[in-house]
Amino acid sequence: MARWLFSFTLLMMGLRVTVSINPGCRIRITSPGLTLVRHEGLKFVTEELENISIADLSGKEGPFQYSISGVRITDLDLSTAALSFQPDAGLCFEVNNSSISITFRRDMLYWLL
Repeated sequence: MARWLFSFTLLMMGLRVTVSINPGCRIRITSPGLTLVRHEGLKFVTEELENISIADLSGKEGPFQYSISGVRITDLDLSTAALSFQPDAGLCFEVNNSSISITFRRDMLYWLL
């Protein structure tokens, strides 16, 4: 009986040590890795924004009636986008001073009476 109790105690101590260790893993992100992720992220965002479909808009404001349709993105400049690592939040993808060009069809009516 004492032998069984001793074995059980050792087993529980082993489990306690195993459970108390953090089972996570560490990943080191180097500068070239961050640059690669930035490049692939920019490519993904550009493709997604160029393929986005924008719903037609129409409405009426007083004597004006308007309609905007066929909105398409023709040019996208995200050259100033930056990717950085935030210790408490993860990766931060930041876009500043970028430009976008769109084309669309607009119709406007003005009722005089």
